[in-house]
Amino acid sequence: MKKNVLIIVGIILVMSVVMSFSFIGCKTTTETTAAAETTAAAETTAAAETTAAAESAEVEWVNTALYPSMQVPVIPDKKIYYVESFLGDVAHRMMVSGAESAFKDMQVQYEVLNPENDLQRQVKMIDDIIAKGDASALILSAIDSEGISSSVEKCNEAGIPVFIIDRWSTGGQVEFGVGGDWYTHGTTATNNLVELLKAKYNGEAKGTVIAMIIGMEINALRDRAAALRDVMKQYPDIKVIEKQGDFDANKDAKILQDALTANPETDAVWNIADVFGQSFVPALEEIDKLGKAGEANHLIIQSMDGTDWALQAIRDGYFDSTVSSFVVEWGFMAAWAAGQSLGGKADFSGDLKVEGAAWSGKYFDMGNGTFLGLTSNLVTKDNVDDKSLWGNRVSEFLE
Repeated sequence: MKKNVLIIVGIILVMSVVMSFSFIGCKTTTETTAAAETTAAAETTAAAETTAAAESAEVEWVNTALYPSMQVPVIPDKKIYYVESFLGDVAHRMMVSGAESAFKDMQVQYEVLNPENDLQRQVKMIDDIIAKGDASALILSAIDSEGISSSVEKCNEAGIPVFIIDRWSTGGQVEFGVGGDWYTHGTTATNNLVELLKAKYNGEAKGTVIAMIIGMEINALRDRAAALRDVMKQYPDIKVIEKQGDFDANKDAKILQDALTANPETDAVWNIADVFGQSFVPALEEIDKLGKAGEANHLIIQSMDGTDWALQAIRDGYFDSTVSSFVVEWGFMAAWAAGQSLGGKADFSGDLKVEGAAWSGKYFDMGNGTFLGLTSNLVTKDNVDDKSLWGNRVSEFLE
């Protein structure tokens, strides 16, 4: 009996050892499998990172001709579409020129389209680009901020990054936009107008101003109007009469005529954009308000944008000042940003200072993308002949 018990105990011990080794064997196999999977995953990640680094290293970066301190990638296999708003306007041709400078440096394929200020045609052009399926990026000079938003959304769905010049889209996601720092633009103009009124009234900030307010659906103009209102809050003795204008220079001139007739004590006009004031000079002459600076019947005129004819009106003494933008650079910077994005180096943050440039820029978060606002210059009779002003370069771009 005792012998049988010993045999049974022995059998149990052997089975225990066998089972223990079996369990250990299973555990070891599981751990080995997990380790193998972890190693494989790590190797895959490392390989992917190495491939990405290699691909990035393959992109050649070159200095641009316009601003040698800035670089763009050489990407001949990419195609960028630039859909303009109206190439009948010389300022827009100058924007295209700036963009083409960067395109050529990048050796990128590109196509410039002109809808001739027709929103529906611009929308159709973008639809056709999406349908083609060969766009690496889209640069857009929108005709209407709201009207173009659905097109931006379609580009988002198609995976085409959108880069905007000047007029910001109210919908969709924008990769990058560039234009003027419009609020500062309006602040510069308004502060200068206050100084002109002080000069008229021996240092007192007083008088009556008619402000031509137009295009509040466009961010560039809306921001200028906001700056006017904010600055004027500081000067309660300056009366501002806002008049809603129209996208027609002749109609705007008539609106101004009527406002001046109803308010003969008016000292100055704040014009939201040069283009709306193209008919001011003959309109003022009709009502005997066209005096030159320094003459008794001179009406102070503060405008914005820096067009060639506004610069001439300053030389002639009819306009006092305007605020000039950097339109060639708008086009260049839009193309530069597209290159940065396609080359994998996009960093649109903080402030931007470019060596050798007469301008600088500041990045703004617009909620649906990043906007780069470039600085602008106040133009008076003292610097109106500066050859770097875009209004003095128009002859270079006339067809």
